[in-house]
Amino acid sequence: MREGSINIDVIEKLNLTREVLDPKKPPLTLAILIPDDQQFDFLKNHAHEIPKGSILLYAHGYAVTRFELEKKFPDFIHVLFAPKAIAVELRQRFLQKKSLGGVYSLEHVPLNKKNEIKENLFSLAKSLGLGEHLYETTFSQETKADLFSEQALLCSLIPYGVKACYELMIKKGLSPELCYLEIWAELELIVKALVEAGPEKFFSLISPNALVGAQKGQQLLIDETFKEKLNSLYNDIENLHFNQELDQTNILKLRETMMKEWQQSSLSSIVKKIQEQK
Repeated sequence: MREGSINIDVIEKLNLTREVLDPKKPPLTLAILIPDDQQFDFLKNHAHEIPKGSILLYAHGYAVTRFELEKKFPDFIHVLFAPKAIAVELRQRFLQKKSLGGVYSLEHVPLNKKNEIKENLFSLAKSLGLGEHLYETTFSQETKADLFSEQALLCSLIPYGVKACYELMIKKGLSPELCYLEIWAELELIVKALVEAGPEKFFSLISPNALVGAQKGQQLLIDETFKEKLNSLYNDIENLHFNQELDQTNILKLRETMMKEWQQSSLSSIVKKIQEQK
């Protein structure tokens, strides 16, 4: 827990202890759960405080892959343990005892330590609700998959696609409440049905209107140009061009710009209105 962390009060309420790093202590397992862009600097500033031989767990492979942390900090064992959910959702599912998927990598683990660390990882996974859904991968693969899924679908196509559809429906004269229910609230239900039933069963169950509409929409929208753009996104990740873009971007300014855009959107307004009525 870093000094000044906003979660110090939470830690104290849960009666969890705050342990001070001490290089003289035996090796420990340390979860590096700070943002990706801060992990390299954290280790540069604090590696001397961490006991040699300690296991460092990463919830995402980006920093290790980009900065080759296993080479820069060879005194530690670098392990990927990545639950596939944002932190808030991981916490909610843990409290609700719901399962979740995740991946791990032992590629930077010494051979004589692999079995022991793997057993400990699966024990931790079980306690977090990932026991039956933990799959082996590599730091590099996890990084590429994570970045691509964010750029191509999760943080782009879904929210901005919903926003574009909502604004078009409003422009065509449909009521905000109706559009909210159809394009925002129902999104969760459709995704839930897809994930739980699987695509084959999902398309066997939807109405004729939805079936024909799905075919018409995907043929019109998911064309070769769309696929070329997806390929471009992936290539920029693979050839490290995205890393350059990241370095050249003022993150605070970009976040401010995007927040302002969403604050001014009619979709955000109706979402807030409906949420206040609950």
